[in-house]
Amino acid sequence: MKPATYDIEVYKGEDFRLSFVVKNPDGTLVDLSGSQVVSAFRHEQEKETQMPFVANIDIVTATVSISMDKVTTNTLRLGAGIYDIVLTDASGFSEVILKGAMQVRYSPTVSLAD
Repeated sequence: MKPATYDIEVYKGEDFRLSFVVKNPDGTLVDLSGSQVVSAFRHEQEKETQMPFVANIDIVTATVSISMDKVTTNTLRLGAGIYDIVLTDASGFSEVILKGAMQVRYSPTVSLAD
């Protein structure tokens, strides 16, 4: 399956969370029983260095969530990068289900010291 694409902005020094429901092509919820999810961010110039998100699955609602707390986002360097979310189902089949560009920016109202 081709992964969905969704670009995001993360504000340095602020909490970040993204949640979405995983559905089959016919609109029914995907059975995520026994599945695992991992996700990470990489700056475009430093693809070998990644910053993982905290990733969770709610099996009942087929919801996948990724997050970073404000302490972690404050360590990110400003600028462009990429992220992806990889889902491994109960059989061990692994695939990227969501990917996109990620911009790390200063918050217009809150900016902690680097």
